Amino acid sequence: MSKFYKRIKKTCGVKDLKNVLVVGSAFGNLDDLLETFTTVFVLLPFDSTIKRRNLVYRQGLDNIEAMVDIDAIFIERRSIKVIKPLYPIWQRWKPTLFIEGEEIISKEDTKPLTLSSYRLIDTQKGLQVWKIQN
Repeated sequence: MSKFYKRIKKTCGVKDLKNVLVVGSAFGNLDDLLETFTTVFVLLPFDSTIKRRNLVYRQGLDNIEAMVDIDAIFIERRSIKVIKPLYPIWQRWKPTLFIEGEEIISKEDTKPLTLSSYRLIDTQKGLQVWKIQN
């Protein structure tokens, strides 16, 4: 069990991690995610040379609301603009969001999250953790 796995499981606070949505390369931890989650959905851009039973590649955001039981979303910093189009997922399933980088994200990019009661709760080794706060 890797440190990455333990950190993600503890941060998500979910006993059984089912599905994860990855926008980008998962910060170089795609193999760990494949071992941690039941299903890993990867949106463009991606390295389609990796083939695993629990890995699903998605070409775009079409029918994004059809995804179920998403426990976490990993977003690369260069793909930060995808936050708003992912609204149906993070509003319905209330997953933990992991955003690459420790630098502050603009209010314009995080406004949809803050309006939906998401808050930046932690900054961990190269990523930000956003969770819904009641």
